[in-house]
Amino acid sequence: MEIKEAKFIKGIRGSDELLEGDFPQIAFYGRSNVGKSSSINAVLGRKKLVKSSSTPGKTKELNLFEINNSFHVIDTPGYGYAKLSEREREKLGKLIRWYIFESGVKKRINVLVLDAKVGLTDLDKQILKALVLKGEKVLILMNKIDKLRQKDLSRQRRELEDFFKEGNIKIIPFSAIKLKGIESFWQAISAPDFWF
Repeated sequence: MEIKEAKFIKGIRGSDELLEGDFPQIAFYGRSNVGKSSSINAVLGRKKLVKSSSTPGKTKELNLFEINNSFHVIDTPGYGYAKLSEREREKLGKLIRWYIFESGVKKRINVLVLDAKVGLTDLDKQILKALVLKGEKVLILMNKIDKLRQKDLSRQRRELEDFFKEGNIKIIPFSAIKLKGIESFWQAISAPDFWF
């Protein structure tokens, strides 16, 4: 896909007409430090559209970007950062759950960014289970594949496939740094059986 225009619109912390509008949404989820911001920038062909912070857990809202005046990208807060207080972690978790279940979004594809070396954590499983429970489409980006041997990557992929035998889920090996998997990402997003 050719990205002609990509711009930040606003940060959202609750009900908003933009979330409930007619634009389809591609929502990105992931643990802190998993490379979510870099992955979004990579698929959109931008270097600094989504700002990655040296301080994990800094994003506290849903950051909404408008792409080609035709769809939105939602950058959700990174989860699982141990140095946040329990209260702050619960607040971020509540915002993500609200976005999944109650935000009024009409059309959405969900992208879970994983560290290919680490694989699924318990928090990732919670997000995935919530999305599958709601009947949502999920694309998994196995980021940082440049740090893995092919044998280890194949093993991690099998574990993912075994964990979710049901649900509309696709898995793409990816590297935001090496710009690998971008074409596969857009092919998956554009597939007739996967789109909205």
